[in-house]
Amino acid sequence: MKKFIFGMLGLLHSSQVALAVTFYIPEIRPIYIDKTTLQGKTQTETVETGNQESEGEKTEQESQESVTPAVGSKGIDPNFSEVIISGRGEKGDVVRINKDKIPIVTKDKKIRIINRSDVVLNGHSIKMDKSGYFEFHLKLPHEKIQLPVTVKGEAGSEKFQLILTVRPGDVTVKDEDKLEQSPELRNTYSIWLGVGYNYLNYSQDSVAQNIDVGYESFKGPTFLFQAAMWISDSWHLSTGYKTSPGSVTSSPTSTIVGGDYNWTIASVHGTYFDDQWRPNIFGKYKSRIGMIFGVQHHSVPFLARQVGGTGTIKSNTVTMVVGGGKLLIDKGKDWAYEVFMRAQFPVATGDVFNINYRLAFDGSMGAYYNFRSGLRAGVFWYGQYHQYAFTSYDVTVPGYISGNEALLFSTLEGRIGYSF
Repeated sequence: MKKFIFGMLGLLHSSQVALAVTFYIPEIRPIYIDKTTLQGKTQTETVETGNQESEGEKTEQESQESVTPAVGSKGIDPNFSEVIISGRGEKGDVVRINKDKIPIVTKDKKIRIINRSDVVLNGHSIKMDKSGYFEFHLKLPHEKIQLPVTVKGEAGSEKFQLILTVRPGDVTVKDEDKLEQSPELRNTYSIWLGVGYNYLNYSQDSVAQNIDVGYESFKGPTFLFQAAMWISDSWHLSTGYKTSPGSVTSSPTSTIVGGDYNWTIASVHGTYFDDQWRPNIFGKYKSRIGMIFGVQHHSVPFLARQVGGTGTIKSNTVTMVVGGGKLLIDKGKDWAYEVFMRAQFPVATGDVFNINYRLAFDGSMGAYYNFRSGLRAGVFWYGQYHQYAFTSYDVTVPGYISGNEALLFSTLEGRIGYSF
C-alpha cells in the first residue's frame, strides 16, 4: 500500500507513525434547492487573519453574529456545493473530521467558523471498507476551507489539514497536481474523435529484379474514432478505427497509375495497470504504468509493377498481435498525458504479398485537457515503423519476386472526446 502523500498540504503529525493511506483529488457536485430557505442558522465567528493555529483556532475575535442563508430559487444552490473527499488506506482504519468547528477564509480575508454538523452529509467519522476505500460527502460554501482530518489505525494516528478552495462547479486542493483521481469516482467510459495529417515514407528494393524505389506522401485529413472503458481499477479496454490517406504521383523516371490509397487500422487493446506501478514523475506528478496487449488489422499500401512499366499502389491486409507499455500522467484533474510503445508481430497477410517479419513497432504521445462537463480536447502524435522481407507476384516477370520493404508512418492530429 502507498504511503500518504499529503505532506505538502499542511500536514500535521501527532506521532511519528506514517500510515499507509492515500487521498484522491476532491470531486464536486451541485446542490439543488427548491424555493426554500436553506435550513438553519449558521453561527459564525469573524476574526482577523494572521498566523492561525494549525487546527484552525482563531487569534483575535472581532465579532460574533448569526447569519441566515439567502433564499434560493429552484435550481442549483449558488452558495454551496457538495464536495467529495475520498481516499484509500487499510481495511478497518478510521478517518475523522476531528473538529466541531471548521475555519473558512472569506473573500475579504476574514476567518469564518462553521459547525461541523452543518457540513457533513454522511457522517464525520468513516470506517474504511474491505478494500480500504473511504468517502466523505460535505456541503461546503464557495470559500477557502481548512479541513482538519485524523486517520486512526492499528499503528497509531496522524492529523492532517486539507486546504480546499471551493467555487461554483470546481474544487481544488493545495498541490493537487501530486494527487490522482479516485478510481471509484472516475468516469468509466470515453470516446475520442480525431482529425489530422499523415506522413508516409515508403521504400522497396529487390536485388534480383534490380528494383530500388520509394516515395513520400503527406496528406490529410486523417480520421480516428476510439471508444474505451475502465473494466476495473486495473484493466482498461479500448477499440478504435483510424484511416490515413496518401497519394503517389508520377515522376520524370516513373509513371504511377492509381496512386491514391488509404492506410486503415482497426484495433482492440487491453491494458493492465498494477497497483504497485505508480511512480512520481519528476518527483511530483502521479502516474501509472501499464502493460498493453492487443490485435490490430491493417490495410497497408504496396507498390506493384504493371505491364508496360507503370506502377500502381495496391492495398494488402496485415493482422498483427501487439504488446508493450503505457504511461499515464495526471497533472491534477485538468491536464493529462499519455505515452505508449508497442512491438507489432504480423500473424496473417492478404494475397497481394507475404511477409517475413524483421521489425515493426508503433508508439504515441499526447496531452489533453479535461473540462468539467466531461469534454476533453488534446493533441496527439502517433507513429509506426515496419520493415519486412516480402514475396509478391510480379506480372512483368511473370512470377514471384522477393525483396525488402520499409514504411515510416507518422500522424499528428487534434482530438475531441467525452468521458462519462
